[in-house]
Amino acid sequence: MAVRRASDRAANLIHSFDAAMLQDTMTRMLVKDAGPMSFVHDSYGATAGDMDDMAVTLRESAVTIYSDDQLGDLREWFGKFVKKELPPVPTYGSMSVNEVSTSPYFFA
Repeated sequence: MAVRRASDRAANLIHSFDAAMLQDTMTRMLVKDAGPMSFVHDSYGATAGDMDDMAVTLRESAVTIYSDDQLGDLREWFGKFVKKELPPVPTYGSMSVNEVSTSPYFFA
């Protein structure tokens, strides 16, 4: 059995957010009747005719997912199962997640 380190938790959490965003993006693209798509971990692909929709859609998905206080929600959920007080979530920075909507380099 592998030994789990505290540093593994952050990576696993980010991977789960990546997977949720991928699934949400794919679902939104299917609703838009997109053609063939390809996904590998955090790489997104679509046919040339669907790339503009893909670029907008994955940004919409990111804004939706990261607009919520995911760490606060996770802390609250874990708090139901542990007997001691959990540390507070880290202080958030000043960037607005909505800036993702207009970022030219969010995904390539």
